[in-house]
Amino acid sequence: MEYATRNHAFAPPMVLRIEGDTLVVEQEERSSERIPLKELRAVELSYFPTRAELNRYRCRLYTQSGRRIEFFNRTYRGIMDFEDTSQAYKDFIVALHNALGQYNPGCQFRSGVSARQFWFNAACLGFVFFALVFAFLYFMSNGILWVAFIKALILLFYLPYAIHWVRRNVPKRYAPNQIPAEVLPP
Repeated sequence: MEYATRNHAFAPPMVLRIEGDTLVVEQEERSSERIPLKELRAVELSYFPTRAELNRYRCRLYTQSGRRIEFFNRTYRGIMDFEDTSQAYKDFIVALHNALGQYNPGCQFRSGVSARQFWFNAACLGFVFFALVFAFLYFMSNGILWVAFIKALILLFYLPYAIHWVRRNVPKRYAPNQIPAEVLPP
């Protein structure tokens, strides 16, 4: 099983391949790297949207030596141009989990983001939400209705995305045969 991707404009194309008990990572202009699956210490799956890609998911693999391998369900093709590789990503993630369950039962499986990152982002979202509500009330009380209307529209537009992110990225641990659906593309 293999998965080919390119994370962004400054990252070279990468191919990840599972060969038995080994993960092979190939990048342009670098020799291929063979990582025994028993040397992976953690897998972290998360929902990771951007302004350009709202249906974006991330996988991070951590090795015993501290190396981090990161890839997404989207492949960079150009400025604001990403190819949806969700099905291939999902198939690779399932195959990787099956292989890790077999060859490295001690690997940690985490979904969402770290607890510190989750609470920091939740606090930022709360602050922005209250700042927009305050701005809305301030402009309403001063009779600048058109600005208040714009603030209300901003709030109404981004609130569903914020709630969606929070629900999908609550930090959790899971078993390799029970990958949470909220951190995989539909």
